[in-house]
Amino acid sequence: MLIKGGVHRENLGHLDTVALDKIGTPTTGRFTVTQIIAFEDTPEDELLRIAAAVEEQSCHPLGAAIVEMSKKRNITFPSATEIENLAGKGIQAKIEGVEVLIGAMRAFAGDPAAERGQPLAATNAKLESGGQTTVIICRAGKFIGVMLLIASGFGGIPLSVGVVLHEGCTIVVVLNALRLLAWREPDNTSR
Repeated sequence: MLIKGGVHRENLGHLDTVALDKIGTPTTGRFTVTQIIAFEDTPEDELLRIAAAVEEQSCHPLGAAIVEMSKKRNITFPSATEIENLAGKGIQAKIEGVEVLIGAMRAFAGDPAAERGQPLAATNAKLESGGQTTVIICRAGKFIGVMLLIASGFGGIPLSVGVVLHEGCTIVVVLNALRLLAWREPDNTSR
């Protein structure tokens, strides 16, 4: 939940019930690369170099994490050209004159290489089942690797709920996977 603007924070004071349905962990929106899986003969640093070159021009949090990892490893990368953002799917560009596509599995829907021989969909589903986000890298029509990223956790939920309660909320329900995790009965003495 992102609350942006003073008027919206003020409106929280008029709430009498808040239901948060969050399967997983509340996050800050910042990501960290946790694993780099290079396919076939592509070295891991080369995979990171190619991905960082494309993602440097992106404003997406996943791209920022990839560029950050590359810089931590002191990997230099060339400038990308012909950059095109594929909203909700990924980003494509040319690196050293070669077409590169980086993105979610849906960016490769209908791609013959994804559907023949290379078990990309099954591998991707298995990797994502662990709760991490995958970024697939394809260069010159060949899948060269996958990066796993995880969102940074946000430890401030109890504080955030406390702020909402302080602002006048009398009942708080927090749901996770359809289980009730917390319930606060109305405190009629404070009104």
